[in-house]
Amino acid sequence: MTRIKYFIQQSWVMMLASLLFGLTLATAQSKLGPLIAEQEQIRMNRLMQDLITEASDFNLIMEDLIVIPSEGKVLNTKVYKAKDEDGRKVGYAFTAQGPGWGGTLKLVIAVDRTFEKILGFEVLSCNETPNLGDKIGDDEFRMQFAGASVETLEVTKIGDRSDIDNKIVAITGATFSSSYVVDIFNKHLIPVKEQLHSRGLL
Repeated sequence: MTRIKYFIQQSWVMMLASLLFGLTLATAQSKLGPLIAEQEQIRMNRLMQDLITEASDFNLIMEDLIVIPSEGKVLNTKVYKAKDEDGRKVGYAFTAQGPGWGGTLKLVIAVDRTFEKILGFEVLSCNETPNLGDKIGDDEFRMQFAGASVETLEVTKIGDRSDIDNKIVAITGATFSSSYVVDIFNKHLIPVKEQLHSRGLL
């Protein structure tokens, strides 16, 4: 009993500091959380417009579409239907995420109105290695996806980046980051398409 009392007497300052730190973090999260989400949505809207330039409107048609990758982790994704100024459907855009070299990698992927061709992708957020893995956002890498069929993609170290097919040439020195992007595509494309089709949204 004496030892417990001594421990409490010696550690009360640390315990109090931990409690105050936790309360500060919780307060900051409650105040900053909505602002962070709002800024991410603004960025999302801009990236969707960059990918589907003829679109004048993006309607959120599925907010929590569930994707279950092979390792069993459930991922939620938002799906938007893009329309032109005449109200015609011109494509779909959706969020997609997965593990990256430096943490979670989030993408915005766009496909055509029939969900048969990839229109491209943009990086929503990443923590890949500067000047190596973060080159996944460079045009030279990204343009390989534009025009490719919605099917299983694979990474290769050698090839012609101008060839539009299911083979994606990795970034030199950043094969892992290149593979992470392709893996995200492979874990999202078909499940999203199938769920949209099953719900009559395609």
